[in-house]
Amino acid sequence: MTHINQPTLFRALLGVMACLALALTIIPACAEGHFDPGVTGQWKLTSVLDFADVTALDENEAQRMVGKVLKIDRATIKLGKRTCGASTFRVERVKRDSDLRDNAHLRDTTLGLPKQVDVIELSCAFLYRKTSDRAVLAWEGVFFDVVRVPR
Repeated sequence: MTHINQPTLFRALLGVMACLALALTIIPACAEGHFDPGVTGQWKLTSVLDFADVTALDENEAQRMVGKVLKIDRATIKLGKRTCGASTFRVERVKRDSDLRDNAHLRDTTLGLPKQVDVIELSCAFLYRKTSDRAVLAWEGVFFDVVRVPR
């Protein structure tokens, strides 16, 4: 039987623990927080569709947002004067009715979303994708219709 001294064993265990910690940090980021280039670019707010039960904007403030451009890139999300940091761009396919009921306390009577919809998590908002060029933006409790600005 080979005898391993305690300092050598301790260093080996530290190395294994460091590798595990690194793997647990990297793997979820690769699997879940992938960068979705399908949402990058510019999106124009075309109309106010609905309001959650709790919002940061009143109706007048929301209407003044119409016509503004949401800019999404890898490093930032920008709408008007507000700039948000980098996003995970986590995409989740959800059941429209239960997601809107649970998260915003509303029914999809005005949003025009499909029954199963992809929701992209931005750093300060959520984007419900209708098509590659149309979406619903949930921003501070207000739901806006948005269209992609051609490049």
